[in-house]
Amino acid sequence: MNKITFNLEKKMKKVLLMLILASVIVTGCGSKDEKRTRVKSHYNVSVKVLGANETGPIRGAQVRLKYDDIVDGKFSSDYGTVDFENIKSRDYVIEISADGYNESQIEIDELNEDKEYVIALVPEITNDDAMVLLSWKGDQDVDLCAFNSKVNEYVNIGHPVDSEQNVFLYADHGSSEPFELLYIHNASDEFKRTIYVTDSEMVKEGTSSRMEDDGVTVSVYTNKGLIYSTTASQSETAPIWCPIYIYAGNVYEQQEYISDTTKDEFSWINYDKTVAVTDTNSADTNVDQNISNIADDLNEDQNISSSSDDSWKKAYLNYLENDFQAWTFDQSTVDKNSLTGDFIYVDDDIPELVLYYFEVEHCDNHEYIYSYHNGEVQKLVDVDDIAGSRNFDIDSYVERSGMLCFSERNFDYYVCSIYALSNSGFNPIHYCCSDFDGYTVDGEECDHEVDKYDLSDYYDFSKAKDVNSYKYTYSELVNYLSN
Repeated sequence: MNKITFNLEKKMKKVLLMLILASVIVTGCGSKDEKRTRVKSHYNVSVKVLGANETGPIRGAQVRLKYDDIVDGKFSSDYGTVDFENIKSRDYVIEISADGYNESQIEIDELNEDKEYVIALVPEITNDDAMVLLSWKGDQDVDLCAFNSKVNEYVNIGHPVDSEQNVFLYADHGSSEPFELLYIHNASDEFKRTIYVTDSEMVKEGTSSRMEDDGVTVSVYTNKGLIYSTTASQSETAPIWCPIYIYAGNVYEQQEYISDTTKDEFSWINYDKTVAVTDTNSADTNVDQNISNIADDLNEDQNISSSSDDSWKKAYLNYLENDFQAWTFDQSTVDKNSLTGDFIYVDDDIPELVLYYFEVEHCDNHEYIYSYHNGEVQKLVDVDDIAGSRNFDIDSYVERSGMLCFSERNFDYYVCSIYALSNSGFNPIHYCCSDFDGYTVDGEECDHEVDKYDLSDYYDFSKAKDVNSYKYTYSELVNYLSN
């Protein structure tokens, strides 16, 4: 090979190498838009798992991200969270499960942005009860409500449980935790429990609801798991949606959208969530009529004459206005206007005063009974102290017997206790319990699921009267005691 040929080949190789390098550089470059598109082809998904029954974050829940035949599974942290990072844009299904809860899932159609989900798991049900879950996806605040036809009462966040404790609303939530849960005891009973969803702010402002835009969904769970689910129609803008009613254990579709909220039948909608709804028939009940109603109730119970000594009224009034104090879970003072109450006769001819308030944020019940004795108002019962449980309620009492019945019912247990009044206060004398450990009466095992009537030998339920802690508002109590 001569020198000229050798130099030519050397130059050609050099040129070829430069062309290859240039090609690589061009391929690796592109417009800013092209770079941005490639970077955004992967996204992050965060899931927070909570107990719908106000148990807080669920630790150790299994969260499975699925696409095609591929599954990426993780367990939730102490805060109930799971993060999937830098995942490709495509369709996904996320399945969530935890011991003691019904499974749930999320369907993602073509992931094209970072996503954050809050999922509320409904507890498994082992008896005849049912739970209704309301969930939504947007930033609004809708509310779950129910009408119990047996006692002709509405249940909402202002009046979270009916007088027979048949329907109970756990708590009010907003867009940060977009779900609410309703508990129905003995769902197989043959009377209607009608379910409503309300956009109360829209009703208040007189504007159209955005309910249809935010995937507002009502789901019903029984001991068979999820038995029904429906989502608000995208063609409706009504502020009240009545999707279903439950009767004899079955779900019946109603799918009624209500735009005219001026009718008397909808006066129960409670705009102020800090004030309990006690009158479900009229939103503008006359104060004088309420005073008369309280007096009639007391006269019917005890035949008190108009000339009877009313020193107890003055004492209760002074206590309510000047001495009553109670604190919430976070140690802030309870707003007196959120109190409701009733009068009962525990042991003599002077009525006891029952007071109740409900902490929406912490789903916490508080009940007290006050008595008037020797010219002073005394706290006779603090249910929190007696029961040591936030859901324990005063079930009933037998007039002048000095006996009260307390009960607590949750999705997995039932407790009923009989207390008797003595010189040392109220003390438990008999109780029964049903839970995962079995059935007991006064600590002795029995062969059937117990209820309060297992204590009939010690407490005359035929003479017992219900305690309706939601019967009168604070203002109604004060107005009555002032007259």
